[in-house]
Order: sequence, then C-alpha cells, then structure tokens
Amino acid sequence: YIEKIDENSLNSLIHLKDLFLGYNNLESLNPSLFSKLAKLRRLYLSHNRIVNLDNNLFRNLISLEFLFLNSNKI
Repeated sequence: YIEKIDENSLNSLIHLKDLFLGYNNLESLNPSLFSKLAKLRRLYLSHNRIVNLDNNLFRNLISLEFLFLNSNKI
C-alpha cells in the first residue's frame, strides 16, 4: 500500500490521462502533487484514508472529467 507520494514524483508524467491511486493508505496529498498533470482526465483516489484536501490540489487539472473520492475520511 502507498502511504505517501513525494510532491515531485508525478512531474514527468505530463501526458498522463488516467491515474489510479485507489485502495491505498493515503491520508494527505501535497498541494502541488498534480500541478504538472494538465492532461489528466480521470483521477481515482477512492478507498484511502484522506482526511483533508487543500483548496489548490486540483487547480491545474484543467482536463479533469472524473474525480473519485468515495470511501475516504473527508
């Protein structure tokens, strides 16, 4: 299970369209984690332990169509 993601670990994935991070043990996400993922369309964060989301977390996700956050602690 993933418990933490380094804030720069996704920066090189600029063409990524789908990101599945569901069914892990994530409790928080760095506000700049998705900042380079402008082409991301679907983001799966369900079934984690997320308790809070920063207001700027999804700011640069201009192509986002689906966001799955179910089964978290928010």
